[in-house]
Amino acid sequence: LRAVAGPAALYAQEADAGLAALTALRLALGAGGTHSSPPSPGAEGTHSSPPSLAVRTGDTLRSDAFARLATDTVLCHPPFNDRNWGHDELAYDPRWEYGFPARVESELAWVQHALARLRDGGTAVLLMPPAAASRRSGRRIRADLLRRGALRAVIALPAGAAPPYGIPLHLWVLRRPTPGVRPGPDLLLADTAGLAA
Repeated sequence: LRAVAGPAALYAQEADAGLAALTALRLALGAGGTHSSPPSPGAEGTHSSPPSLAVRTGDTLRSDAFARLATDTVLCHPPFNDRNWGHDELAYDPRWEYGFPARVESELAWVQHALARLRDGGTAVLLMPPAAASRRSGRRIRADLLRRGALRAVIALPAGAAPPYGIPLHLWVLRRPTPGVRPGPDLLLADTAGLAA
């Protein structure tokens, strides 16, 4: 989040209270100060003053602290292979625009959550396990993400680039489609495993 250039506000939610507090501290130190409250979700523009910060603790899928927020950018490192992500209680959630994720597809629930928090044309970047791109149970959702132009790039990272360090992970870059605008057919696939050194 600190790498975002000129934000008016930064919003973060983390399930672990200790990590949420650390995130708030690091963002505040990186911003050089804070405002007492974030601007309204519709506020736009680049500001020279430090961005306002809002960091909350909680399970984002089950209890989204920013449920009405529409942002320009979402960055997410979801939990992997989480069988207890809320499959049963979230069955009729409006975020499942691309299909209801199977119990074993928690990562595709996070993908759709990120897309639901974007403004039209906004970008989301998620750190994903390689299995999320190939599991049979997620085929329909992945196909719809491609068909509608939401999935724009999959970048394979070298092992050790991000936790968990033992496996090579993927970055998924998504864009929320703009109604009435047909996206290009291109999908960027990049393998950076050779750049590990």
